[in-house]
Amino acid sequence: MKKIIVIAVYCVVLFMSCNNSGGDRDNDEVAEVTRSGIASVVKSYFLYHEIRNVDYAIYINDVLAGQSHENNGIPGPYKLNQYMTSPGKQTVKMIISANSREREITPEILGEIGKNAGIYLLLNKDFEHIRELKKLQFPHIDKSVPSYEYIWEFEAD
Repeated sequence: MKKIIVIAVYCVVLFMSCNNSGGDRDNDEVAEVTRSGIASVVKSYFLYHEIRNVDYAIYINDVLAGQSHENNGIPGPYKLNQYMTSPGKQTVKMIISANSREREITPEILGEIGKNAGIYLLLNKDFEHIRELKKLQFPHIDKSVPSYEYIWEFEAD
C-alpha cells in the first residue's frame, strides 16, 4: 500500500511542478531555514484518500480542498501546503454524504474509507521515505446515517 501512496504523491508533485508558471512559490513548499539563511529541509504535506461512490467534502483549516458530488471528484492525494498559513495545529474535516449510488453511509463504508486515508509528509522529495503523520479513521458508528462529519488534527512545522 505504501508503494501506491508513494506513486500517487510523486505524480501529484510532478504534475504541480509541470504546471507551475514560475509565479509566487511561497505557498508551494514549507522550508526550514538555517541560521545561514539556506533552506535545509523542504516539507510537502499531502492528504491521501480513496473515497468512492459517496459524496464528500474535505476542508483543510476550514478551506475547501476537495469535493465530489455523484462521483465526479478526483481521489487524493491533495497537496496541503497552500492551506496551511502557520505552523502548529492543522485541522482536516471530512463530510461524507449519501448520494444516488449509496443511499446511506454505513459503518462498512466509513471503515473502507479509513483504511487508506491519511496525512503524509514528504521531505526534500524523498519518495522512498514518505512519513505518515496522521491516519484518518472515522470513529465507529452503530447504524447507517445519511451523512457523517468528523474533524482530525495534526501538527505541521
